[in-house]
Amino acid sequence: QNEKIIEPHPVNQDYLTKKYTEKALWFIKENKNKPFFLYLAHTFPHIPLHCSEEFRGKSKAGIYGDCVEEIDWSTGKIIEALDSYGILNNTLIMFTSDNGPWWTGNPGYLRGRKGESFEGGMRVPFIAFWPNQIPTGRVIDEPAMNIDLFTTSVLVAGAQIPQDRVIDGRNLIPLLSGKENKSPHRF
Repeated sequence: QNEKIIEPHPVNQDYLTKKYTEKALWFIKENKNKPFFLYLAHTFPHIPLHCSEEFRGKSKAGIYGDCVEEIDWSTGKIIEALDSYGILNNTLIMFTSDNGPWWTGNPGYLRGRKGESFEGGMRVPFIAFWPNQIPTGRVIDEPAMNIDLFTTSVLVAGAQIPQDRVIDGRNLIPLLSGKENKSPHRF
């Protein structure tokens, strides 16, 4: 008789990007007075594609583009929050993807898509923002990898890279700052 009845309560995926953004904004607010690391990996634009009603039908690239528009909005909200707390200029922001687009996206002039070894499947945009550390408008055409984000983040935080295992990632700050002009990787 005391058994608790659990009603199914499915998550409406249309609002996942907004929910992730709300949680990220809360986290920033709670940690604004101390160093913090926020890793925000949006679910979309992975399939099945969903976006909130506010962004549905807004882009010229269908639901895939609508998802990207909402992620752009999310990034803008995070930047606004960092700025409002006076910590934007002391925050390293790195924005990237794990792979090229699926069939509903557009790899631009590159051949291939997600799941393929052609350049369009693996070459992705990477944006880094850190005032007074990374020059604005710097464009780099040198290879780097997502595994570099770990090493870069650890070193920016002032921590040490573990010495008891092989860490494949490299520090991207010399390349991003312009102190170096070549990839830290041998290729």
